[in-house]
Amino acid sequence: MKQVSMPKLIDYLTIVGLLILLSAFFLDNWIRDWFFPSSWGNVATMLILPLLGALILILSIYYKKLWTGLISIFLMISFPLIFGIGYFIFGP
Repeated sequence: MKQVSMPKLIDYLTIVGLLILLSAFFLDNWIRDWFFPSSWGNVATMLILPLLGALILILSIYYKKLWTGLISIFLMISFPLIFGIGYFIFGP
């Protein structure tokens, strides 16, 4: 059986998190639709990405990967950050 390298697994989890974040943009019409509980943007940014970001943050602290830790913090606060930017650009 082949051994799995944990630093590579952390990188793959980070890429999956960023792809989920990008899919929230392309599968919803507007950032304003993220307030609806059934929209994919809401599910991705309020349920999936914070948990995935917390897991990546714990692993990146343990394996001392600074940039991956910073990206995981971004994934954890993705909903307020991106909704705030959308509110600033598009208005209320």
